[in-house]
Formats: sequence, structure tokens, C-alpha cells
Amino acid sequence: VPVEELYQFWMQLENIPRVMTHVKEVKDLGNNRSRWTVEGPARVNVEWDAVITEKIPNELIAWESVQGEEIETAGKVRFRANPDGSTRMTIHLEYTPPAGVVGHVVASVFGKDPKRAMDEDLLRLKTQLES
Repeated sequence: VPVEELYQFWMQLENIPRVMTHVKEVKDLGNNRSRWTVEGPARVNVEWDAVITEKIPNELIAWESVQGEEIETAGKVRFRANPDGSTRMTIHLEYTPPAGVVGHVVASVFGKDPKRAMDEDLLRLKTQLES
């Protein structure tokens, strides 16, 4: 899809649960802030507030969790238009799960490996937007 379409999809935060299966809800709180609800291990929902820290239309969206949240996360989505009119999207995501490394191991045991889940979600996004 064209870079403008993909960028706008990501900027409308309520779209994210449509393609990211572990994200249950994203509420736009205004002023570049949002409230995220994600299904964690054993189907326990985890919530945190995030803020968009940088926006460059059709190029970049960066965010981080609000200081003091239980979930520490930050990331960037970069968009690059290809000569054929398609878009290359690159995601960089950092997170510290509750209970640190132990939380990540427990999450993996319950089938919530973030890397694998992200790969599957991005494939689903590609399929939805291209059809």
C-alpha cells in the first residue's frame, strides 16, 4: 500500500487491535497520549499509558510509555516509500515486562513470545491492507 495509507492506519490508534491480536484496546486520550490494554500471560490484561514522542508524516512515529508505568515500552515505526508505490515498514520495539526477565520467561511459557506475536501480526496487517 502507499506510504500515506499505511502511516494514517498507524496514526489511528484504534486500528491497532484489528491486526495485533494481543492488543485488546487502544484509547486515544488526546495530546499524543493513549491508554493501551494488552492480553498478557494466563489471559490477564495489562494496561499502561503511552505518549507519542515524535511524528514525521509518512516517515516516522515514535512512542514511549509514560514514566512510572508498570510496563516500560518504547518504539519507532519507520515508513519508506518504494519506487513501485508500495511501502517498507520497519518496527523497533523495546519493552520491560512486569517482573523483568522472569516475566518474559513466564510469558513465553504461556505462548506470549512478543517477537513471534509481532511477526504474525505484521503478516496479518500486510494481508489485510493488500486485499
